[in-house]
Amino acid sequence: MCEQDAGREHLDQSRQTKESSISIIPDAKDAKGELLFRPPGGPCGCWPPSPWAHYVLEDPYERVNVWSHGLPGLLFLLLGIASYSGLYDDAGRQWVHNPLGIFCFCAATTHLGSMMTHIYPDSFALEKLDHLGIVALIIGTPLTALMAHEHGEVPLDVKVIFAAMLASALLAPAARVAGFTAGTVAAVALHWHQVLNWNLGVQLALYGAAAVFFLRSKLLEPKLKRWQGFYDHHLLHYVVTVASTLHLFYIMAATNEGAGHFT
Repeated sequence: MCEQDAGREHLDQSRQTKESSISIIPDAKDAKGELLFRPPGGPCGCWPPSPWAHYVLEDPYERVNVWSHGLPGLLFLLLGIASYSGLYDDAGRQWVHNPLGIFCFCAATTHLGSMMTHIYPDSFALEKLDHLGIVALIIGTPLTALMAHEHGEVPLDVKVIFAAMLASALLAPAARVAGFTAGTVAAVALHWHQVLNWNLGVQLALYGAAAVFFLRSKLLEPKLKRWQGFYDHHLLHYVVTVASTLHLFYIMAATNEGAGHFT
């Protein structure tokens, strides 16, 4: 039995002895005293705290989550800083009205918040911050799409939608996904003639797939065995990063004359 299977069995045994479906296991070590791997998709709070290096370097499921969002998050952060340094003047325009820089920081917030949640997967505080970080990307995408075009104005109705999406971050998983999805669809539906093209359409399709992967990971991940790197939560990470990267090209094409390859 591999350590991850042992972790699943350990979690199941703990649940059978508790009334709560989420219970902290007092000891997550095998007979030799070595740390068991956290079961894939286990809910926050189901596992005792383990050293951060265990999740970054050893745990096969969590280390994919850590690195798949940690490295892109760092790159988004550096690109955001570069955009304010004047390296991308055409995409920046000015200090406040800088759609490229703003989006890079939104994407970095989402990716790095996700990374921290997987370094400390049983921290409820980091889990809530991760949910708020997701809103940064969901709001940042339509916000910077509007900013990147000629007038760069954000209408009042979009601001109201953004506020509702921010509140959705505090809801349960299914309701949270529904709120994020509804807000995104509403913002695009109201202003599709200003921002929608094939690039943004592909982004929306990818985020739709991400929502499906997220819900599947909550329902099926703890019960299924897959190759590492191909669990639903891993796929969720990949498509979010691809969609974020596409939006960089969207902004640069919209803010540079003649850059029509991604419009």
